[in-house]
Amino acid sequence: MINSEDLDIVRNSIPCDDNEAWDAIDRITRTVNNESKLDAQEINTILAALRSYQSELSSSPFPDPGSNALATNEFTQQALSIDEIDTLCEKINCS
Repeated sequence: MINSEDLDIVRNSIPCDDNEAWDAIDRITRTVNNESKLDAQEINTILAALRSYQSELSSSPFPDPGSNALATNEFTQQALSIDEIDTLCEKINCS
């Protein structure tokens, strides 16, 4: 696992003008520091959207085309089933 000492060694070896490398180090640092995790408000919003889409699926054999397009990445993937949405919500709640 990467730790802050490893990051300091890498930081000290990167030229100051290498913006791409510095951007990568910033992303790694945020990940190591768990700064990229979602906050409670973001998690609640995602869960509400998932439950709303799940409700839409269960109440109609033909979900809203806009919602379905979003859920399937413009119809390039299969949408999650109602049960799969339940599982995803549980995973999000437990993380």
